[in-house]
Amino acid sequence: WILYLRTSSILWQVLESPLDYCHVDANPSLGGLPSLKEAVVLRLKLDKGGPRSALFKLCKRLQWPMPEFEFVEQRFRTPIVLDGVTTTNFNSFVSTITLHIPDVTAITLQGERRTDKKSSQDSASLIMLHKLQELKVCICKT
Repeated sequence: WILYLRTSSILWQVLESPLDYCHVDANPSLGGLPSLKEAVVLRLKLDKGGPRSALFKLCKRLQWPMPEFEFVEQRFRTPIVLDGVTTTNFNSFVSTITLHIPDVTAITLQGERRTDKKSSQDSASLIMLHKLQELKVCICKT
């Protein structure tokens, strides 16, 4: 089944495993994971590349596979407007991130629209980190 959550302008899509694994929203935490005894504290930098590298460090530390990114690109003939500001760019990107938690579930979330691919991946990574913090997997400190 698919669960959609909307928080402000962010669309959260959580894909649950069809197997008999625990459902992410049924359990408020993933504390039952054998490799997870307590939440991992992460130093989160909000500059370009910061959310991605923090998520990669978390996956490496927990011995999870690296997240997978997909993106959708839109091309325009005129400069685009993001958050009420006209940019000089003619393309926008929206990234979707999928994190496979071994033997538990896969979480898929969509980031916000950005003017370059790496920034859209950072947006999706940041949303994933917030979801993992909500599930008590990590604690993000800026």
